[in-house]
Amino acid sequence: SGTYLLLLEVMYESELPSLYQLFVTIAKDETAKKLLEAFPQSVLCRIAVDGEEGLLCDALYTPGMQQFFISRMAKGQDVPFKNGELKISESSPIKKFLAEHSDIKSRIVSEKRSHTSITYDAGFFLKIYRQVDYTINPDVELTRFLDRQSKFKSYPEYFGGIDWILDRHTINLGMMQKLVENHGDGRTYMQDRLSDFNEKLLALEKDRIPVVEWQDTLVKPIAYEEAPDNVKEVIGVTAGEAARLLGMRTGEMHLALEAGRGMKDFEPENFSLHYQRSLFAGMLSLVRAAYSNQGKVLKKLPEDVRPAVEEIFSRKDAVLSRMKKMYAKKYDVTRFRIHGNYYLEQVLFTGKDVSILHFGGDPGRSFSERRIKRSPLRDVAGIIRSFHYAAHENL
Repeated sequence: SGTYLLLLEVMYESELPSLYQLFVTIAKDETAKKLLEAFPQSVLCRIAVDGEEGLLCDALYTPGMQQFFISRMAKGQDVPFKNGELKISESSPIKKFLAEHSDIKSRIVSEKRSHTSITYDAGFFLKIYRQVDYTINPDVELTRFLDRQSKFKSYPEYFGGIDWILDRHTINLGMMQKLVENHGDGRTYMQDRLSDFNEKLLALEKDRIPVVEWQDTLVKPIAYEEAPDNVKEVIGVTAGEAARLLGMRTGEMHLALEAGRGMKDFEPENFSLHYQRSLFAGMLSLVRAAYSNQGKVLKKLPEDVRPAVEEIFSRKDAVLSRMKKMYAKKYDVTRFRIHGNYYLEQVLFTGKDVSILHFGGDPGRSFSERRIKRSPLRDVAGIIRSFHYAAHENL
């Protein structure tokens, strides 16, 4: 009561419009005071209605709205509107939990452009999507697919969804999952290991610092056990085992996502020359954009690195010539649905295993683009690049 669900279209000068949803309500008295102190970002403005003053705010930050979602999900109660309804799927685990616990504490744990996360005690994790669309959200789609179709379990278990039926459209508003106990995300975990690595190196005498002759490649990497003893000593068995486990779970994730045969939206497809040309066209646009801004880029760079960058800018034709090999012949490989935004922050380390989060794809792309079937090597490249970032951030 007193809460409104808004659908907002945001227009940009140089980008396509985006749709966002927003639950709004008026907070008064003690609730308004607590919001101003703890979550000032939730307040839109001061407002007066029929002589009563309050704060027009984001309703997700109010305890009442947070409790509304979990209580409705326990019963599977829908909410009718004038031009549609809010459909809330029933969840047996939540129903059982509420029957055994009378006082459930909820709190906002993260706020991002694409979604806001709410936790309930130590059991449940509700993700409410800020950015929405008239088509299915790939995060919901892939999570449901894994929940129903595969034996892969290295992701938070799916407990139910919240959808807005508006005219003939279904807009995914949220998804409830199991709250995974963890020791932090992959980025934090690996940076801690890298700190240990750097401290070990700094503590060594100069003549004991390992000199490494690289024998591995991205295609044929060396296993931790095969590395020289002095290298293993400074890397540490914990970091080596964590990287091995993450690689194994990544492969299992792709095997699960590739197993959608007979389902139109998940059926693996062969590469084609047409698809390979489309990849080239996309990369060509990026190259042209990069080279068109070269003057601005050079001005911002330190003098000592400009010559190297100028060398790259002078080789535009060579770059394009190399990229054309992408469609010189048809590749005998398949493409299928992938994670799409895979980096260390999307992985939780639990102590004994990992749990992979957020299958929604690149938030900078439209939902339809995120649902395109692609090579799983995109995910592999993303996670390797993430390791590279973590290593440099730690220096």
